[in-house]
Amino acid sequence: MKLFQIPLLLLPVLLRAGDWPCLSGPTLDFHAAATNIGRDWQARPPALIWKVALTDDGHACASCVNGTLYITDHQGTNDIVRALALADGRELWRTPYSDTFKPYHGYSRATPTYNEGLIYTVSRMGLVHCLDAATGRVQWKKDYIRDYAGQAPNHGFSAPVGVWGDIAYLQPGGSNGTVVAVNKRTGEQLWRGGSAEKPGYSLPVIVTFDNIPTLLCYSANTLMGLNPDTGATLWTYRRPHPYGNNIVQPVVMGNRIFTGATDNVGSTVIELRGGQPHEVWESKEICPLFTTPVLVNGLLIGTSSGKPAKPEGLLCFDPATGHVHWKVKAFEHGQVLAVDGVVLALDGQKGDLVMIEPAAEACREITRFTPLGGRSWATFFTVGDRLIIRNQRELACFKLGATP
Repeated sequence: MKLFQIPLLLLPVLLRAGDWPCLSGPTLDFHAAATNIGRDWQARPPALIWKVALTDDGHACASCVNGTLYITDHQGTNDIVRALALADGRELWRTPYSDTFKPYHGYSRATPTYNEGLIYTVSRMGLVHCLDAATGRVQWKKDYIRDYAGQAPNHGFSAPVGVWGDIAYLQPGGSNGTVVAVNKRTGEQLWRGGSAEKPGYSLPVIVTFDNIPTLLCYSANTLMGLNPDTGATLWTYRRPHPYGNNIVQPVVMGNRIFTGATDNVGSTVIELRGGQPHEVWESKEICPLFTTPVLVNGLLIGTSSGKPAKPEGLLCFDPATGHVHWKVKAFEHGQVLAVDGVVLALDGQKGDLVMIEPAAEACREITRFTPLGGRSWATFFTVGDRLIIRNQRELACFKLGATP
């Protein structure tokens, strides 16, 4: 069976190809639109444009639209949503709100989501804010625990807000249903649905299977397909996890879906037939922790960073069968990005960024450099010829390709 990615129901706004409006980018699959990013970073290293200090000591990811970056930082007992100019890193505005003074690998993890002039953020303690993207003014806010009797997952609320049409999809979890749909402009509740348990950690997305729009998201132990207009359950696929760590965003390939997790859960591909999921293959050799693999040249390339995968590292595997073509010991807790016909892989522990050829025969390194060094768990991305990347203490912008 030929595997391919299907168009997703994207944000109903004319985003530039280079924008990165949410965790997994404008096409929701960690594919970036940049070209001419260079192939020899030793001879012509990416040029540092600017660096900005961060104080959250963690791995919250950024988003970027219309020349403005958005990221959630932390100081004292406040989360701070910051807007920065892509051109020079200059801070345009900041909006603080009270959250927690107790770090756990930092504070907020959820990437801000941009949609039609609004920014949606989620704190680790479950505070949701809708902000004006131009000014940072609060439009509405919700508290997952107080407003929805939500149930915090083990690592705190981390799933970003998904926004399509006029609806924002929140994931508080709880005995009344995992997902709450609200009016994106007012926060008014429209429906609640999904499994009655803690939420998962991935971005909810809308995809189409057999011409049926489907909200695809995780609870702690279940991959769910919901009606995006009503919340009615279309199908579920159980993915029990001892810690509820269903983190990796599912990868959609036609009517097939890849999903994976660590802690002896492993990976599987399911196929929707007759509106219900059927397992195609399962493997304990592929155990992604929080890295969503990218589909390039008919291959899935990602990381396997947890039990029982040995060695932990970067790997390439066949999405049709689960056969692992190659694996290299490196890139623990790293991230991957498909761009300009190659795959960029970030070593989460050392901070090295490596360009590799997407080929089944072997891991063929093309070039590499170290943007910031140190622990770098966050998703990185490109906006035009700019690379946006962070470690625990800094957010940076590099120019790829020719030096200025």
